[in-house]
Amino acid sequence: MDAESPEIVQARKHLSSFEKRMMDDDSIHYLSEGLLLLENALEHSTSCDLAKNLGDTYTVRICSKISDLLQEPNLTTEPKLEHLLRLLLEIDDSQFGDKERISKLKEETVKKLFGKIFRGYSDEEKQGVLKRLLKKGDT
Repeated sequence: MDAESPEIVQARKHLSSFEKRMMDDDSIHYLSEGLLLLENALEHSTSCDLAKNLGDTYTVRICSKISDLLQEPNLTTEPKLEHLLRLLLEIDDSQFGDKERISKLKEETVKKLFGKIFRGYSDEEKQGVLKRLLKKGDT
């Protein structure tokens, strides 16, 4: 078996560090660096398949973990939800993962975050704010 490229080795280290501290504020650095190294490895024919498989595997694991976290009733703080959304955006910007699943997780996270931010507002008020926000995006 051939030795792994330095990019793959470093990517594994970064992504492993990310998994150990996923909910820490600085974890996005490890995720970003790991995915970037794997994207760079995609350009080399000798490590392309391995890089693609690793990137897809890590994104599946991360998305599964985020999905589990979103089901937890203790995920009550806006900062935690914002952090998960930043992680999903980082994954979505990469060349890896199931983009449809990532999109659904982003939507679920935004809905939960929206609910937290506008807690105490009536459903009509929430819908009004949401419509205004969506309208601004169209102009």
